[in-house]
Amino acid sequence: MPHPLRIGLLRLADSAPILAADTHGFFRENTILPSVSVEPSWANLADKMTWGVLDAAVMFPPLAFMTMAGTRGRPVQGRLTHALSRGGNMVVLRKLDDAPNLTVTTLNDKKIVFSKWASKITHKPKFAVVHENSTHYLILRRLLNALSVSFEHAIDLVIMPPDQIVTALANGAIDGFCAGPPWGTEACLSGAGFCLARSTDILPNHLEKCLFVTERWLNADKQHLAGLTSALSKAALYCSTPENSIALTDLLARPLKEGGLNLPYAATRCLMPDNALPDGLHFPLDQTIQHTDLQWMIDDMKTLGWLTAFPDHCTA
Repeated sequence: MPHPLRIGLLRLADSAPILAADTHGFFRENTILPSVSVEPSWANLADKMTWGVLDAAVMFPPLAFMTMAGTRGRPVQGRLTHALSRGGNMVVLRKLDDAPNLTVTTLNDKKIVFSKWASKITHKPKFAVVHENSTHYLILRRLLNALSVSFEHAIDLVIMPPDQIVTALANGAIDGFCAGPPWGTEACLSGAGFCLARSTDILPNHLEKCLFVTERWLNADKQHLAGLTSALSKAALYCSTPENSIALTDLLARPLKEGGLNLPYAATRCLMPDNALPDGLHFPLDQTIQHTDLQWMIDDMKTLGWLTAFPDHCTA
């Protein structure tokens, strides 16, 4: 008998394994009947996990930890079961008419470029991240600190859903951002911005999106976790195979009503395994989440006062 699974996600390329598992029947092969819900923001996703509207979500660990801790209204019993993506985030600056024409490779390059760029802006630069409790927030903070730029005092910060960020940058509503794929690539291809750093410049091979699943769903049947593992393993292999790149791009770029995410085609195509940079987005074949994958996030969250200790029993 199929087991219903309500999964929430955002319009991001890292959601590809879930869409692939749904479209190609990998969930159903393991008696899981998925219902995929595309949410408008991370706050919506966390709220629906908190109040039992969803059984699972594609989510970055910091928000999952804070959701478990009860910051959305009540504690949630859940686990991070699978690593769905590594890397892929990008820090982008608004392209100015006289933007510095330098190759941004080393940390010193980034310092020079940021300094020249900031000197052309007559106000405190306004940066967007997709949620306060996000890897993007932590990565942007780490990058700016490495550039000797005060995250707390030298910039203004706003929260914005990822699919609104490129338009905001193009309109001058923000001056920079850190967001997941394909939105950084889209900003660069559209001419609205340029890449200052990839997230893997700061944290090589870092864990990004995971599947966050409620204990209620996991405990309903002892085979649930094994079924998820089988389905997502096949999905990771599919998403990582270069020969599937065009089909996967087509899937992600489909309209929402046709089961896609309506992602920009050209930017998404750049991220596929036959094109992707070594330090770009990856769908790991080994989806195990290690303590070391989470430690840097926990350390930063403790420094910021979000958490006081490593969450107990937070992974499968």
